[in-house]
This record gives sequence, structure tokens and C-alpha cells, in this order.
Amino acid sequence: MTDRFFAGELIGREVLTSGGRRIGILADLVIDCDDGTVAHLLVDPDGSVMSSVRRVDGLGRIVVSAERMRTESGRIVINLDP
Repeated sequence: MTDRFFAGELIGREVLTSGGRRIGILADLVIDCDDGTVAHLLVDPDGSVMSSVRRVDGLGRIVVSAERMRTESGRIVINLDP
């Protein structure tokens, strides 16, 4: 992610796959305390996406590596491909 955002600007935004499929809303960010970077995104999922999700936290949120994220037209786009 080359652009800079405040967490409050991202949390609550729609999250889509790179193919345009809505997967939910960004609920939170996980920060790597060693280097201060965003490590993971936590997404409150839409019910229909759970079959394609690889990792979920204890609250049922989808855990996505921040390396898979980009912003596009006010939305968060993630690549779910391996």
C-alpha cells in the first residue's frame, strides 16, 4: 500500500475481491508492533463469502494479509487468490 490513510478513514469501508465481488466491511486493522506496519485486515463478512475464506478469527471476521490489499474508488480491494 503506497498511499497513506488514517485507520478511521478505512474502517467501515466496503471490501471487494479483485473480481468485484463484495465480501463485507472492514472492521479493524492488525498492526505489527515491531515495524509499525498494517499486518492484516479484519473484515466483517457478507454471509455468502464464507465458503471461499481461508482464515477467520475468533469473532468470525475474515483475516486478510495487508499485502493483498489496495484501495480503488473509495473501496478496499483484496486479492483472495493464493
